[in-house]
Amino acid sequence: MFRIPNFHKLPDLTLNEAVKIIKFEGKGDLLKGMHHIDAQWDKHVNETSLFDSDNEFFDNYGLEVNAYNIIFKGMNKLFNGDK
Repeated sequence: MFRIPNFHKLPDLTLNEAVKIIKFEGKGDLLKGMHHIDAQWDKHVNETSLFDSDNEFFDNYGLEVNAYNIIFKGMNKLFNGDK
């Protein structure tokens, strides 16, 4: 999961919207979309992206990382129950 700064959090994003966003990133495949967003963060952390700061990254990927977190939470419940 991403630790998203409060300024970039989207609390009203629904699970259905999140799935559409991530599937778009994965060209119709939800898991590929999750991997794609994760890979973008890895590039940023390893300083191989175009972004100079975390804030710049979240300015560009805020919607996608919020969607990622919603799906991650949903999958966690699916595999681990309501822990």
